[in-house]
Amino acid sequence: MDGYRVAISIRGKHNFLYLVSTLPPKPESTRSKPFQQRISLGYPASLPGIKRAETQARLLGAQLVENNFDWGKWRGAPAKSAKTGEESLAQYKTYVIENRLNRDKYDDSEIETLWRRRFLDRGLLKLAIPRALSLNDFEAIAKELKPGTAQARYVTVELRHFAKFCGLTGVDECLMPYQGNYNPKRPKNKRIIPTDEDIEKLLTKIINPSWRYVFCMMATFGLRNHEVWNASLEYRTKGGKTFPVCLVSDGKTGSREVYPMPSRWVDLFDLPSKKLPTLSVSHVRHGEKTARAFLRQCDRIDHTPDWRPYSLRHAYAIRCIRNGVPDAISCKWLGHSIVTFREIYSKWISRSESEDIWLDLNM
Repeated sequence: MDGYRVAISIRGKHNFLYLVSTLPPKPESTRSKPFQQRISLGYPASLPGIKRAETQARLLGAQLVENNFDWGKWRGAPAKSAKTGEESLAQYKTYVIENRLNRDKYDDSEIETLWRRRFLDRGLLKLAIPRALSLNDFEAIAKELKPGTAQARYVTVELRHFAKFCGLTGVDECLMPYQGNYNPKRPKNKRIIPTDEDIEKLLTKIINPSWRYVFCMMATFGLRNHEVWNASLEYRTKGGKTFPVCLVSDGKTGSREVYPMPSRWVDLFDLPSKKLPTLSVSHVRHGEKTARAFLRQCDRIDHTPDWRPYSLRHAYAIRCIRNGVPDAISCKWLGHSIVTFREIYSKWISRSESEDIWLDLNM
């Protein structure tokens, strides 16, 4: 801007104006040297707003040239929260339960579990301290995260939400660098998908009949870890053929009907004989209990595979693709949109599977 080393940018879904320049570190920052930062003006990207922004840009540029820039004159909100961390966290809990959790879907005990797992366990518990919070407290947690991981993404997102709830400024500028670029639809690590032979060989050896039933239902119908507890089999007859259908009453994406792939597993695994484990935890923890039980049951037979139970769902999806089930149908059985189905599952088809699919086409 007129040689003052200041630029005007537009950000956010509501198109607000910001000043961008190389500025000294904020008082609560751990940095020692100036670096490029943004100052929110709160002006909309309109003609009057731009004119006001130009005036502020000239003022900022002059302060930088004269070396009398002061962050205190450019930020309306305090650098520290007005309340203690304990008070802020208690108020944030009320806000989250009322606005971010489905009160109609979960009972009180499940709401408490969700609050703990999705929020407290994601770094917020460390902020329940008897003094006012600053961005340094949030950044200290973010610094401990492993860059580029799912944990870094999810923890940093919740830290940003809570910091903004506390009224702190400069939250995104401080914490966004720790969030990384992890995307669940484009994971960096290769997921190991078991073959049908691997699945049959392992699951038929599981000793505990209740947990064997859970894993076999997941394999045969592509269910998520927790969905087996809300699933039941129904037999139908059409065109002189009787076949089983799995009815999921309450999955992650609502209710749905799922068909067995392959159908012979229904009898091989004796799925009509429903026998679920009895768990003394809320429904929202069934998924994590299933994942842990899988390792425990495999350890009992001294055969721990290099894949996890959720890979049974991926194997089901690949089975659908290999057998020519249209994407529109496969995604309904799995409880996904077509876009999600293609983004998540199609990339796990290996070279060997691609060759088998092409050979099956007999072209």
